[in-house]
Amino acid sequence: SQSVYAALDEVFTPADLSSFQMTFDIPQMPITDIRSGNYDIFNNGCFNQTGMCFEANLDTQYITAVGRGINTTFWYDDNQGHSPFVSWMFNVTNDPNPPLVHSISYSSNEYYMDVNEMRAFNMEAKRFGVRGGTVVVASGDDGVANFQARSNPKKCGYNPSFPASSPYVTAVGATQGPESSSTEIACTSDAGGVITTGGGFSTIFSTPSYQTSTVKNYFSTLPSNQQPASGYATSGRGYPDVAMAGFNYEVIIGGQQYMLSGTSASAPV
Repeated sequence: SQSVYAALDEVFTPADLSSFQMTFDIPQMPITDIRSGNYDIFNNGCFNQTGMCFEANLDTQYITAVGRGINTTFWYDDNQGHSPFVSWMFNVTNDPNPPLVHSISYSSNEYYMDVNEMRAFNMEAKRFGVRGGTVVVASGDDGVANFQARSNPKKCGYNPSFPASSPYVTAVGATQGPESSSTEIACTSDAGGVITTGGGFSTIFSTPSYQTSTVKNYFSTLPSNQQPASGYATSGRGYPDVAMAGFNYEVIIGGQQYMLSGTSASAPV
């Protein structure tokens, strides 16, 4: 069983999902398990404004395209408080029979999050892991700087993305190249990849034991001209853990075909 996380009024359109599956010769698999709390997804979001369903349509169309024949849940978090992801994680772990794999294409900046709330998320993620569950999280589309640098280039620097920086999730980066039969590289905007895949080191959580040797080897083998600028957390949890193609995904939105890119595509895949 699998599920996609949604928030911020982003919802999917069943008609577009059906059209996508028909267009690309994928068996028709409607999503019937919808968790939305007090939020009426059928009278909000992209049903009134097409621009509000790019993310959710991308997520639902590709998780069902790759995970075929698997029961899929659309899980909308209507919490508008100051603890994004935490309330959702509590709901997942307290569900008697939750989907076993969850994909999250959303993020916050560690700097904006309360440390205790992030630790609460981690505790619930560990509980879910013990039950056999997996949480997959997009690593972000703005390199190490995070999304605030999009509107203000002065806000560059090391700004880890949460929950990708949690040691108890699988963080997914984006690559480009195979879609044009060329060498696979990290997705970067200056190479035509539209986005620059997110990554870096947590400023809150230490390097977990399963990463220690890899992180040490990474820095010890970097040539001097590739050493990163000072300021990163040398002992932090490194992310992403894995990467997947994230450039030029064909998505149906409002009956029209769009090309989308990002870790928001690679995570559900």
